[in-house]
Amino acid sequence: MKVHLLPAFIVCSLLLAESTAIANPTLHPPKTHVTIARSLEDDILQLVNKHRASLGLSQLTTDAVLIAEAEKHSRNMANRKVPFGHKGFADRMKSISSQVANVRSGAENVAHGDMTAEEVVKAWLTSPEHKKNIEGSYRLTGIGISKDKKGGYYFTQIFAG
Repeated sequence: MKVHLLPAFIVCSLLLAESTAIANPTLHPPKTHVTIARSLEDDILQLVNKHRASLGLSQLTTDAVLIAEAEKHSRNMANRKVPFGHKGFADRMKSISSQVANVRSGAENVAHGDMTAEEVVKAWLTSPEHKKNIEGSYRLTGIGISKDKKGGYYFTQIFAG
């Protein structure tokens, strides 16, 4: 276990800030899994689109159907309903193409672990297959993140074009 030591005045300041937040929860509402996941999803999208822009590729836009499928897949992996990986991808794409107009192709990236958005995207970009998906001729995306009982995160990004 990593131990971080802080000077006493910083610890006192932190304790004061925490007690203020507890006394008045509207000042600093606690971050929940949902707010952390949404922030990670937004950051992943921003990083992927930044990479695509650096190559002159179009920006991906989010789609509610793709988001729902990505969230469901991440949740199912986190709950051990499906193994970590791409099992059921064909079914996800069939569902997406039946609900979203002009979807003819798709791809999916997954990751697992206690990682920042930067670490997830970096890992995908160092993998030829995942990088190919990020740089593919897609226009839509959906990102979903879920946390397992041990605190590990499961990430899914679905691409559609």
